[in-house]
Amino acid sequence: MSLPLVFWEQAGQEGVLDGFTGAGPDRSGNMAFHAGGFPDRARANRKMLCETLGLPFESYTCAEQVHGTDILVVEKKDRGRGRMEPSDALPRTDALVTNEPDILLNIFVADCVPIILYDGKTRSGGLCHGGWRGTIGEIGPKAVRLMGERFGAEPGNIRALIGPSIGGCCYDVGPEVEEAFRAYPFVLSPLSCRDGKVFLDLKAANREMLLAEGLREDHIALSPLCTSCGDFPLFSYRKDGKETGRFSAFLRMPSESNK
Repeated sequence: MSLPLVFWEQAGQEGVLDGFTGAGPDRSGNMAFHAGGFPDRARANRKMLCETLGLPFESYTCAEQVHGTDILVVEKKDRGRGRMEPSDALPRTDALVTNEPDILLNIFVADCVPIILYDGKTRSGGLCHGGWRGTIGEIGPKAVRLMGERFGAEPGNIRALIGPSIGGCCYDVGPEVEEAFRAYPFVLSPLSCRDGKVFLDLKAANREMLLAEGLREDHIALSPLCTSCGDFPLFSYRKDGKETGRFSAFLRMPSESNK
């Protein structure tokens, strides 16, 4: 059995490993311990991802995600946290940044927006888990700022991949979410109305925020895949319910030797 991948690598960033796993046609591609059941299957999938990427399983590193906006700088001592047991995961954080080359960062999503950030000049990068709370809390821009503070990364050099998530085609929201996004100073609103419902385009919202933070338009790539209605097999909390699995966004920054 092989693990399905949606794999991207930006031109000019040799040595960066980044991308997204899938659910698989048999829905066995769950990567998270907290969802989907069968933790042994999740461990096996994590090992398959590392094998596919040609990396040691000891590099696989992940966090306890809580739909917040806290960001953690991942250091050498954190390598491998959370790969075998949820109790060992990096605690209560929804974004991870690092400049360590031998760490494979992972976050888990099933409708929320996964954001991959990387800067080839400083060889630093990060992952963000952007649900509606994380998005309106500016988790993407905050990660960009932290990369600048800790590693010297400049927004104009950072590239962003905004991955598969529930699209504005499917994500109808209630008054609390609508009010939060109407109050934010977007240039182009991510909200739309049809059939008496309000729909939110989380990918567009995150893109607008990253542009406002100083990322170049041609450095931001958006996945066209919707987790709810797309043809590619991905997990969707909205469509499949709370028992669904989670797919993974992953990132490993290059060292001088593998750049």
